[in-house]
Amino acid sequence: MTISLAVGVGVLLAGQPRLGAGKEYVPVATLLVLIIGGSNADAFSSGYALQMGLGVVVGLVINVTIFPPLTLDDARLHISRGRQVLISQLEDMAKALNEQWPPKHEDWAGRHDVMASSVNEIRSAVHEARESHKANPRAFRRSRHRQVRESRGDLEVLENVTIYIRDITEVLSGSIWHGPLELHLTADLSEPVSNCLQSLAELVRAWEEGRIDVESFDGASDALGRLTTVLASANGKGSFALNPGAAVALDVQRILMVMRHRILDDD
Repeated sequence: MTISLAVGVGVLLAGQPRLGAGKEYVPVATLLVLIIGGSNADAFSSGYALQMGLGVVVGLVINVTIFPPLTLDDARLHISRGRQVLISQLEDMAKALNEQWPPKHEDWAGRHDVMASSVNEIRSAVHEARESHKANPRAFRRSRHRQVRESRGDLEVLENVTIYIRDITEVLSGSIWHGPLELHLTADLSEPVSNCLQSLAELVRAWEEGRIDVESFDGASDALGRLTTVLASANGKGSFALNPGAAVALDVQRILMVMRHRILDDD
């Protein structure tokens, strides 16, 4: 009865989020004290607590003197790779729209998993970077904290941008190879959609190369304006709501809004 009650209390204590990653060890330690300590549980628990305290002190000393490495570089590398994946996707879609119809290469239409996997890797790398900063003397510099915040901000932008680009990919592949949606991209929309995607790829490349500013959005904004003009002129010829060009224009506008918000916040 005593063991069951003690383990139950230990499990309740382990449910406290403040205990961190080692919270699962609380009921195990309780069980060890009761079983191994036996009738001398008080003395055993005191010695066990002293041993655990010594371990904590040794860990802190090692953490301060050896300086565990930060994983910021790995996070930034994954973010860079994620942007390059999006650049390649946008450029391949832009090129496909200028090819002989239907396009010969269609590998870009099956990259949904690649883009999703890229975002998952970035999320994991950013999480590890945050964890490596905890109680790490190397992380005391403000520049390190700023880089972690920037990595988290870049992750949020990449997650949203990836969702919109995946949506564009699905719309275009469905309109080219007749997917489950009844979409048809007319010939007069191929060029403005292509230019819009290419301008967006150049914007993401400017972000990747660290030279993006407010003026960097002009090319993509102008291309989006030309696309919406063509869509408006074609509105009386067919159903605007089912026009894949309209879906692309909406996603591009969302991407520009997300990225512009990120840049303006940094400024």
